[in-house]
Amino acid sequence: MALAFPLRLTSAAFLMTALSFSAGAQAGNWRLEPSLSQRGSWESNALMLRQDPIELYGSTTSVRLSALSDTPTAGINVGNTVTQTLFNKATFNSTDFHNQTKISKRNAQWEALLGLSGDYDTTRTSEITGFGTNALSVRHWAYGTAPEASWKINTTNQLSVNASASASRYDSAAYTNYNLYSAATTWRRALSADTSSLLSVTARRYQTQNNIDETVDSLGPTFGFAMTLTPRLTTRLMAGLEASKQERASIASPSWEWSSVYSAALTFKGEQDSLTLTSSRAQQPYGNGTSSLLTSFSAQENHAINKLFSLVVSGDYATAQQSGLNTSTLKNKMSGKAGLVYHAFEDVDVDASYRYREESYHTTDNKAKDNAVLITLSYRPLTSGAP
Repeated sequence: MALAFPLRLTSAAFLMTALSFSAGAQAGNWRLEPSLSQRGSWESNALMLRQDPIELYGSTTSVRLSALSDTPTAGINVGNTVTQTLFNKATFNSTDFHNQTKISKRNAQWEALLGLSGDYDTTRTSEITGFGTNALSVRHWAYGTAPEASWKINTTNQLSVNASASASRYDSAAYTNYNLYSAATTWRRALSADTSSLLSVTARRYQTQNNIDETVDSLGPTFGFAMTLTPRLTTRLMAGLEASKQERASIASPSWEWSSVYSAALTFKGEQDSLTLTSSRAQQPYGNGTSSLLTSFSAQENHAINKLFSLVVSGDYATAQQSGLNTSTLKNKMSGKAGLVYHAFEDVDVDASYRYREESYHTTDNKAKDNAVLITLSYRPLTSGAP
């Protein structure tokens, strides 16, 4: 263990140097964007347990390489990330892999996009909550595809169709494998140069693959607006109704249940500040074999103090709804993070931050709480290639 960390960091640095030289040698329209980050962390309650918390400290090394090509009629963006963690408790150690691929084709009237994704990580980093499950690094596989297509009917109307299919698998019976399918059709109409109306109809299915036999179907319309309020301030608001139905083997099927759903986003970009506010109420799948409405709020502010320092503050809150056959015990969760970023060089940042997390459950008054200190060194070598 004593030699593992310096050997790992040296190997990663060597790889990043090689990638930097190869990126600078790219010709044509392709370019490479490598990055490396090294994080040291301490957590007081790594598994968000309500009793007997587990203290965890160690390091996380992430190497990412993106390959991009973009022309007026087509584009390809492939991003691969490898992350390795070493902690004081070896049961938390893991090597994780992530891939995001987008392929697009377009002309003056239409655009088609195909998204592909694959993840090999652990439930501690991939799940929204552990639901009190005292599992350590349960392996999680996720893969999916998301095709999209849009047509410009005329100068003011545009129609788009998108679909997605994804799967989550676990190597422990403590979690439930599931598939998720969705499809949506959206009509966008320009009301002015700065405002567009949106009408969307979405259908979705959540289906378990082991442990329990449960299916959750949902369908409903939403309506809203996308607006540019000022050159620096934009917003998007969507709201509507959704009918959902949960079916479980050996239990009489309940009737369809209507709920309100929405999504909202507000973005501000100033000379020194970048602020993003989001809120939504939508179906959320979980690894415990359930799917339910999750209402969430988040905020993130990035303030550039000067050329060398930036202040980053973020927070989020979410509450889950219990209804029908849903056996979720999560009541709400919240977290807050504050940090200072030192821009040491044009391609090197040092980030020191503190994070607090809290979860509460319907079945008990005890809360799970976690404090964490994170120090991250990020290196993004300057690359050349087509813009």
